[in-house]
Amino acid sequence: MRGILKGMAILTLIFTAVAATLVAYGYVHRFPNITSGTIQVFDAKEQPEVLTRWKEEALTNRFQGLVLPDAEIKEDAQFVQYTVRLHNRGMLPVEWLSLEAPLQKGDLMLLPAAGPNVLRPREFGDLTLIVLRAPVSISTDRNLVLSGYVLGEKITVELPAGSSMPRWREERNP
Repeated sequence: MRGILKGMAILTLIFTAVAATLVAYGYVHRFPNITSGTIQVFDAKEQPEVLTRWKEEALTNRFQGLVLPDAEIKEDAQFVQYTVRLHNRGMLPVEWLSLEAPLQKGDLMLLPAAGPNVLRPREFGDLTLIVLRAPVSISTDRNLVLSGYVLGEKITVELPAGSSMPRWREERNP
């Protein structure tokens, strides 16, 4: 009888240790890992149809993003596309993912992040944010705000983005 109780105690201890390890792993990895980021810079004159569509949508209040009220959109503006690659290493899905960029001097229009709304466990996903800026803005460095919900808890991470940051690379189209 004593041996059976001792065996049950050992099994209970092992089960408790495994459960505690799983809970700790789930807590540590509850928000996606940012594996990489890219920045692509395009001159607006290379994408005239997109620029024209954005202008028309802004004039008719159909633009899905943010338009600065005093924005003067010219052909020499630049599109800057920020793409963040995420990996959900956790055991729970991350919902309502969003990527935002605080406005900087020279920004004209901002199209919110497009990408997965839910990132399931063990999945990868990309979020893309596009900014139309005046050509006087030289640096692409800025702080992005990545947020999402895990089990109803909002988690927000400030993400420095730019060519001078680790895991980021910048591509400029000639």
